Amino acid sequence: MRYSQIALEDSEEKEDGLYLPFPKSAVLFLRRTAHTTEKMQIYIEQNGREFCMEIPIVHIIDYTMEELFRKKLLILLPFHLFRYESLFPKMEEDERERQALRDAFCHMRRQLEELNQQGSITEYVCRTILDLSRKVADNLCIKYEKVREEVLEVLGGEILEYEAKTILNQGIEEGWTKGRTEAYVDLVRDGLLSLQEAAARIPMEEAELERLLNLEKKGQCEDKEG
Repeated sequence: MRYSQIALEDSEEKEDGLYLPFPKSAVLFLRRTAHTTEKMQIYIEQNGREFCMEIPIVHIIDYTMEELFRKKLLILLPFHLFRYESLFPKMEEDERERQALRDAFCHMRRQLEELNQQGSITEYVCRTILDLSRKVADNLCIKYEKVREEVLEVLGGEILEYEAKTILNQGIEEGWTKGRTEAYVDLVRDGLLSLQEAAARIPMEEAELERLLNLEKKGQCEDKEG
């Protein structure tokens, strides 16, 4: 449903119909096997007709941690541990190997916390990624206790339910405030409300609201030029 919605949001009317640019997609595999292919055929049936789409297959073990951060694929970070799975037997017996794993996940945690401090991700997203990473480690390393303990120690304690709810509620409130502000910016832009009235209703300083309006106008001009 979301896949079609994204296409509709970016749709374009043509003389003979509607152009729907579907987003790029892929099938993610956590492990690579001898039977894994590079592409997968996806069949879609609609109104009695069948359409075939060829979707590329990507493997989480092919991505370094730096690539995941650089490409903003943060949702895949909890599965990065699969990249080391084949090394678990050696790590279990070799402290230096476990230290290398520890350093990698210390780096991941620091990167996430820095993104949170910069405002690039919320506290809730940061803690959720770490919590999911713990759950993956808890299950994937079940036969390798030393490896498991090393990773879990780095990732920190499990997020508490009440703490998660507090963080989530803060995120919801921030999202609601942002949405409310954007709605009033649209009303001012469309001439349905004066800047003074909108600033009073948000509430927000008139100068700040004017700054947001100017930023939006600048963005629209850049889009047209592009």
